Amino acid sequence: MKEFTEKEHPSAAAINLFLKLTQIPRPSGHEAEVAGKIAEFARKHGMEATVDSTNNVHIFREAAPGYENVPSICLQGHTDIVAVAREGFDFDFLHTPLPVRIENGVIFSDGTSLGADDGIGVAAALAAATVPGLIHGPLELLFTTGEETTMEGASALKPGCLKSKYLLNLDNETEGLAVVGCAGGINADLRLNLRRASVSQADGLAAVKVRISGLKGGHSGEDIDKKRINAVRCIAGLVRSLSEKFDVKLSDLSGGKFKNAIPSSAEAVLLIKGADFAGVADFIRESGERIRAGASEDDRNAVFEVGRTEADSYIENADELTGSILAWPDGVLRMSVKYQGLPEDSSNLGVLRSHDSYAEGSILIRSNTHLDEAAAEMKEIFKKNGGTAEVTLSGAYYPWVPIASSPLTAAVQSSFRKVTGRDMRAAVIHAGVECALLTRIVPDLDAVSFGPDALDIHSEHERISLETIDRFWLTLKDVIETFAEANK
Repeated sequence: MKEFTEKEHPSAAAINLFLKLTQIPRPSGHEAEVAGKIAEFARKHGMEATVDSTNNVHIFREAAPGYENVPSICLQGHTDIVAVAREGFDFDFLHTPLPVRIENGVIFSDGTSLGADDGIGVAAALAAATVPGLIHGPLELLFTTGEETTMEGASALKPGCLKSKYLLNLDNETEGLAVVGCAGGINADLRLNLRRASVSQADGLAAVKVRISGLKGGHSGEDIDKKRINAVRCIAGLVRSLSEKFDVKLSDLSGGKFKNAIPSSAEAVLLIKGADFAGVADFIRESGERIRAGASEDDRNAVFEVGRTEADSYIENADELTGSILAWPDGVLRMSVKYQGLPEDSSNLGVLRSHDSYAEGSILIRSNTHLDEAAAEMKEIFKKNGGTAEVTLSGAYYPWVPIASSPLTAAVQSSFRKVTGRDMRAAVIHAGVECALLTRIVPDLDAVSFGPDALDIHSEHERISLETIDRFWLTLKDVIETFAEANK
């Protein structure tokens, strides 16, 4: 893979380290290899490095000569990635380097997610700690695990684990945005016992698969207010509508990949009378046309398909399953009063799977101020709407509340303006950032999150330009150097 030079790109050190990271498999829950390699890299560059039981990597870089009395800054990111491949591409994320390409100044992976979230943040932090000539005080690097799933790594950290009172979170995919607060989150797991009945050829039933694909999907925090169609809810609604017109028996229903991503595809296997196939196909086609016509521009390319398949049983209590899917309040529950235009409470049914004896769903609830109350309210709405599945809440992390005055945020904004000539906006977001956990571990931690533009994260279309990495790197470098000069 091409090695960039500083003449080509000022961020060459960060770019080259990022490209190397893309060649290390690291889906959430499988970060041991990358943790070991990062720690080895740090030690080779004369830094102290430790790896804990959850594969968090903790690195310390001594200050440049003359800057020993500068307060230390922690550069923080996460090593895991969301592993997504395009439809029909059977890619082994556990053992295979990503098929990365660079074209027209843009880095992407051919058919899979890229892992710029948060590979570029990790790479920039490592570059800052190792490039020659950078003026800096003591640097503390923290790379956590499981951020994309349970925030396992950050949750395992204990009070006193950080030496720094200042923290730059480099897990931000919007250039020109300084994140100073975020929503909290809690997992809601649905489980419904299924009763099945067997069928045979003698019953004269035909198995068909109804599939929805081509929806935009997106991030369940940043995109939840864009009124995009949730494929799991859509397929459940189609099954219920079909059952009102035809004698339909549901055999299986599944959709979605991650609880923090809006499902872009889902499918249901149905048993119908053979003579009804044409009618069912027409119904799905007409329903698809109607749904596309009423959808936002993002979902106008949705595809609705019907094909023959095989099935040997059906779910006797299918109405309970589809009813529970539709009973859960999905999307934005209310908008924020404090932060204009920001969702206050939301939920996303990200994954649904039916098995032989039970069905399970994974939901992520978010709230910017009152997480426990929002979760309790959603459970109550679910019951009132007739939901019968068992609901279990777990893994709560609470909102990151902005501090009144942040010198570090002001420093990042000043450096960004110096580098780009543009202002950087400070804002609270309706998504999860590990600062929500870190600011609870370290009292009075001054933290801010910023980064480059990474587009279509959590999808096979994820990409990042070399130019935005350059601006991100130059901003990070200037923050570190300016902070060191001002506090020596």
